[in-house]
Amino acid sequence: MQVVLTAASFEKGLYSDFDHFLKGKPFISGWKFDSLLYQIRDATFCKSDISWRNASYDDKDPFYPCNKSETDLKSMLGTSANINLDSVWGFNDGHFIYCKIAGNFYPVVSIGGYAIINQYKSLKSSKLVNPEKAELYNNSPALDAQDYARKEFAKDLGYSTGHQSKTNRFLLSMETGSIVKFDDETLAAILKKDAELYQEYLNIKHSPEINNLYLYKYNQKYPFEY
Repeated sequence: MQVVLTAASFEKGLYSDFDHFLKGKPFISGWKFDSLLYQIRDATFCKSDISWRNASYDDKDPFYPCNKSETDLKSMLGTSANINLDSVWGFNDGHFIYCKIAGNFYPVVSIGGYAIINQYKSLKSSKLVNPEKAELYNNSPALDAQDYARKEFAKDLGYSTGHQSKTNRFLLSMETGSIVKFDDETLAAILKKDAELYQEYLNIKHSPEINNLYLYKYNQKYPFEY
């Protein structure tokens, strides 16, 4: 049985649900998927030149996929492929897996029995917009959020951007397909399945880095097989 470590373990394509993703049964694949992905992505970067606004296209390089708001995504998918966004679970571009959260696509940046999904959020000031729309505005991958998201994604790939900010983090269970917020409480509930790791975790000060370490330890000890 193969231990899942990279997106290359799965078939490229657009998936309607988690079960089809595990079974490698995308409902759009091949050149049709590549064409659709190109429309989802307005901006790209090349590994050799991390200059966000003047980037070159290299289809061998992974990059943050979406500069569109949920409304724009729904319109584009409906027009280009006659797809309802609500019927899409996510996609795999061959480099990274992207799951849909809150109406948009966000990358799985670490894969194991529990995989980490990073939801990049804009830091644009809510004072500029109607307070009732501020949350939608700040969550949109459009506007200046696209530049922020690419810089955050670069950090996940190991590039130094000099950009300090915060993302929302989620955990995808590779066994059940459930997606939950990645926080101290969630991680503790997972670690309870291993008395030694759980006790270690309770006896140290928690931080995002410590949480990453103990999730990694758990995933190494209990690798997911499919």
